[in-house]
Amino acid sequence: RTSTNISDAQVDEAFAQIASRTKMSPAQLGQALSRSGIKPSALKTRLRAEMAWAEVVRARFRRTIKISEQEIVAALQKQDSDGEESTTEVTLTQLIFVVPRKSSKSLTAKRRSEASALRGRFTSCEEGVKLASEYNEVVVKPLGIRLVPELPPAIRDAIEGVEIGHLGKPISTGNGIEIFAVCNKREIKSDAAARNKVEADLRNKEGEMMSRRYLRELRRNAVIDYR
Repeated sequence: RTSTNISDAQVDEAFAQIASRTKMSPAQLGQALSRSGIKPSALKTRLRAEMAWAEVVRARFRRTIKISEQEIVAALQKQDSDGEESTTEVTLTQLIFVVPRKSSKSLTAKRRSEASALRGRFTSCEEGVKLASEYNEVVVKPLGIRLVPELPPAIRDAIEGVEIGHLGKPISTGNGIEIFAVCNKREIKSDAAARNKVEADLRNKEGEMMSRRYLRELRRNAVIDYR
């Protein structure tokens, strides 16, 4: 049996991504949906179901879906470009303002306010991390060097346009309020973005085929129990 649990934070992030793609804030998207006669909660329910189904498929076939290096190279060779392009490399430090699960909204708001206050004072990673120690229950994790295209969408959005030595926008997660410091940044030539996209596309195609097969299997084996 495969089970999954999609958190409210994950649904909110997916909702925010849709809003971002339409050049709106989550609140503006909610208002636009309401004006069209659609409850924002209905879209969130659908997003939760789609994310849960995708997680079920991933959990069932995670070990099955294997994309070889030869497949990636072959897909890259079909593209017009040589696959190498300019990309941004960043050195990040993660700061987590811990919020225990099932905490009150007031505590969450307080922690977000603290993260925002630190953001306003943060002018370098070395000094900023020392400032973070003034707050209770703040976990500091150096993440090292990362390529921006490889970062999760929420983190990419949070650090977009952030200068070296400053903090990005706070993000609500299951751990609390997370905020990322950009300790260094530079442009490099890399095929990582193209490779990641190609591999993701190949995995998605394989996953879609397996998802259809899995759905057919579930329907074939389904038993209706009348009581």
